[in-house]
Amino acid sequence: MTQRTLRRALSAAAACALLPALAPALASASTYTVDDDRAQCPAAGFRTIQSAVDQAAPWDTVIVCDGTYQESSTPASGSGSPSQAGSRNGLTITKPLTIRGTGASKVTILPDQSLTTLAGSAPFLRDGGGNVVTVSRQARDATDMNTMFVDISGVTISSGTTYAEAGVAFFNANGAIRSSVVGPLLRATSAEELAARPHGWGVVVSNSQQGAEAGPRRQVSIEGSLVTGYQSGGVLFDDSIGGADGAAANLQRSGIVQYGYVRGSTIAGAGATTLFPQTGVQYHAGQRGAVLTSSITGNSYTPDPRRSVGLLLTDAETGADPADPAQRAWQVDGSYFSGNGWGIFNADVANSAVRLGASALAQPAVNGTTESWLGCRFGPIVGSQSAFWPTDTRGTSGTCEGISGSDANGRASVELRFARNVRPTMPGAPAVTADAAPTAAFVEPLGGEVVAGVPVAPVVRAKDDFGVKSVVLSADGVVVGTETDGSYEFAGWTPSFADLGRAVTLTAVATDSAGQTATDSVTVRVVAPAGYMPITVAPAALSFGDVIVGRSATQAVTITNSGGNPLTFSSLDVAGGGFARGAGCEAGTLAPGDACTLDVVFTPGALGASTGTLTVTYTAIGGGAPEVVTLGGTGIAPPVVLPVNTVLPSVADATVGVLTTCAPGEWSGEPTAFAYQWLRNGSAIRGAEAATYTPVLADTGAQLSCRVVASNEAGATEPATSAAVGVVYTTVETRTAIKQQLGTAIVTFKKAQKARGGTLTLATVRAFAAGRYKVVGKLKVGGTTYSYTISDSIRAGRSSTFIVVLTPAARKALKRRAGTLTVRVTSGGVTLTQTLVVKKTT
Repeated sequence: MTQRTLRRALSAAAACALLPALAPALASASTYTVDDDRAQCPAAGFRTIQSAVDQAAPWDTVIVCDGTYQESSTPASGSGSPSQAGSRNGLTITKPLTIRGTGASKVTILPDQSLTTLAGSAPFLRDGGGNVVTVSRQARDATDMNTMFVDISGVTISSGTTYAEAGVAFFNANGAIRSSVVGPLLRATSAEELAARPHGWGVVVSNSQQGAEAGPRRQVSIEGSLVTGYQSGGVLFDDSIGGADGAAANLQRSGIVQYGYVRGSTIAGAGATTLFPQTGVQYHAGQRGAVLTSSITGNSYTPDPRRSVGLLLTDAETGADPADPAQRAWQVDGSYFSGNGWGIFNADVANSAVRLGASALAQPAVNGTTESWLGCRFGPIVGSQSAFWPTDTRGTSGTCEGISGSDANGRASVELRFARNVRPTMPGAPAVTADAAPTAAFVEPLGGEVVAGVPVAPVVRAKDDFGVKSVVLSADGVVVGTETDGSYEFAGWTPSFADLGRAVTLTAVATDSAGQTATDSVTVRVVAPAGYMPITVAPAALSFGDVIVGRSATQAVTITNSGGNPLTFSSLDVAGGGFARGAGCEAGTLAPGDACTLDVVFTPGALGASTGTLTVTYTAIGGGAPEVVTLGGTGIAPPVVLPVNTVLPSVADATVGVLTTCAPGEWSGEPTAFAYQWLRNGSAIRGAEAATYTPVLADTGAQLSCRVVASNEAGATEPATSAAVGVVYTTVETRTAIKQQLGTAIVTFKKAQKARGGTLTLATVRAFAAGRYKVVGKLKVGGTTYSYTISDSIRAGRSSTFIVVLTPAARKALKRRAGTLTVRVTSGGVTLTQTLVVKKTT
């Protein structure tokens, strides 16, 4: 079992041991993450909100990362939660959940934009269908606040180009909309459209049940949010029995205890319009609640201002709250009204007249604390629509909001004790969505030692309230990996041998979906693996045996960098009588895994045994003491015998213009001299009688060998001839031409040329042996290719230039633009290819 497998097994065992204790918490704390493109939250398990909602259990949390989400769902429908036939929703939620978006400016929820409408076969406002987002109960499930509550925050909910009866509908349900935007919704552009699509509320809270004071308690709050771009109204809190549009039950209290709050929010109408009346916020049929520190503006239907009220009460519960008689069941406090047909109107359930005997509390505070602003410093116009107030003695003027006047018994319908006389600054809406920075912590390693060259798999625990976009791991500031899959297990970081003995700092940087970061670091010390050898010298001893006095014998040691770091020689010292350092290891530095060969030469100056040492002193990270090789050999008198070749002479390689050497081979009999003769294709080369020879152009492609005759006091031997090697011509590239070898010839290409006299030179071939050559040229100008083929036989020592005459079409094309010329030269089954430039003909 590997270390990583063992770690996972132990982690799994520990998790299983904790499950019984954690089960209740886990059941209520599951979080699902949604990201439409997995750009901000790569580990997200879902791409649509509806799929996450369907997967979640009651009271789970759904995190929605930046994106635009087109949702489509079928409303829940039944006797306990009806929906109009044929209606659709964007998002349907039928269980208590928390929906947390990263911010109203970052998350947009739309219905499927391929749909023209979400409404069913007939308009039906108070049901579970036809809305961008519907929160409703499942069948006959309980609807109390503590059993069916959906908290939505940090999103924008819009209908886009699809008609919706409401942006958000709470139907027999509870919930809150926080730090969000509802709207815009698709609005009618003509009277015909308005008749067919009469609704278009921002938020609707409605009911299909009946109850009593001791029955279910429901609550919906709109906090720190903006409701805008609606058609019929911003917010409708409706505690009627509900039913189809226009049914008598629309005007009957349900008896359900239902509260609706608007806190720190902005309800913004369309401004003056002649097409559709608008209501800012409406409390209907026994609805309770409050409007606190909020703005209600721009609800103005100029043909009939009475049909456009900022805050409309139609049989709202305005008296003492039956649930708490010491408090009023409804109030408005510290709010801002402007641009409405009427600011506040307390009407009967049918909205046909001022309500009788049920005043609404519009100002509960004492003067100078939280009174509301009603459009101007003079206070509201009581009993009349909003109107412009002329300039007073202070030189100020303004449009004052109207409030409903006294009822038929002369009692004020709106209790307004004080009105603010200085325009207030209202909180901005939507409120900023809180987004905490992520956290990051190493799980493994937590310090200690790591072995150089052995992979380490660091593990980081990273968390965020929305989503971790990535975790980047670096070692001493150098990035070694990035993980986005949620496990944050990094495979493949291997401590470097260059860090042997050093402390390395591992740093993990977690970045969340908003770009915020968190950092954690851990320091580890890098140690060498067991049996680590930074250098290997072999063999450990050199025995030269018997060597004739005055002559030399050479043996070699191989020095290998068997460690993991560059190795530099400080000295390569040879000591002892007759021993000396020979060639090799001149570079002075070896990279890991590299080796060099060092010759040690023994030249005895006297008869008898000699001993010595080769000491290799070096520096390397993680290095050690010098390596010592023992040396030994014996000086003897020379014999006199005719030399005999035991190993043929050899020529390593041959390149035109480059000096090459004939190694004489090995001979017995102690030769004292060698005579050399260089051969071209087996024939002697005149004047080439030294141990070295520089091949000339005429040697190109020929077989080069050397013949050696050894001699000593006993005489000269029969010649020994080396194996032949082919002579290579190294490609030469100048500013204007390229010269390359092709067998026994040299081919010259012009790198760039113009068509002179309607001709192009494909290549020039200089042959050092007779041969036949085929030259193919393909001239490409623009999208057209012109092909030419020439074949010729060339005698040894002669040259031939292959020239083609261009066709009229090719010449004409080259006058317009430059081209490329691809030339292939073939001889003896070998081909050279070059692509050249043909300049535009001026």
